[in-house]
Amino acid sequence: MLAGGVAAVCAMTLYNLMLAPFLVETINGYSPSFEYQRLPWRNIFNDPLIIQHALELVVQSAAVLLGGPSVRVFGLVCAAALLWMLFSRRKGIAAAIIAVIAVQTALVALLIARHPPIYDWYDHRLWYYPLPFQALLAGLLIAAIGRVVPTWSTARTVVLSVVLVAMAIGNVVHWKDYRRAQLRSHWFPGVFTLNAALKSSFADGRPRPSLSPEFFAFFEFWRMRSPALRARAERAGQ
Repeated sequence: MLAGGVAAVCAMTLYNLMLAPFLVETINGYSPSFEYQRLPWRNIFNDPLIIQHALELVVQSAAVLLGGPSVRVFGLVCAAALLWMLFSRRKGIAAAIIAVIAVQTALVALLIARHPPIYDWYDHRLWYYPLPFQALLAGLLIAAIGRVVPTWSTARTVVLSVVLVAMAIGNVVHWKDYRRAQLRSHWFPGVFTLNAALKSSFADGRPRPSLSPEFFAFFEFWRMRSPALRARAERAGQ
């Protein structure tokens, strides 16, 4: 895993600093700027709450993935579980979990310093940005379950299966709540409205007036290339 991570970072660095600028300049005729990639370190050191905010986002991202329980309740349960591990024979597991949490918290703190709406806007807490950590968490859980379950009794395996099913159901049940919460935020409502207008435009072939220039261009692109959509547009015109 460590070797794979190092190889991925090396490949990404070579691509970002050498291959990607060469391709952009060759194809589009300009050199890309790395100004946005420069972290505002002053924001990190001047905000004493940035680590707390980052830890909140890490806990919330994990809670969303694991069935959507209350963030405070989930955080307290995780803290109690870690304390129990530290005072039992599972100190190594607890240390590994704490290391993952510390690294992820540091990374999220850098994200917040670079783009504060990640913490300030609720839709940014649920949309897009948490996905890398949630993918990492899902992979770690799968690896842990695959390691310990073969040694468990049937009863414990059944209990774990019930818990996993409950988490999956809880995740799906909260979808509408997440959407309603995001619709009260800053960024998601505009995108949601544009997507709804685009779907309506595709449904009957008539571009809605509320489409932005980019969405209208996307609609026209597919209208010229899709026989079914072109036929709908012709019927709408008639």
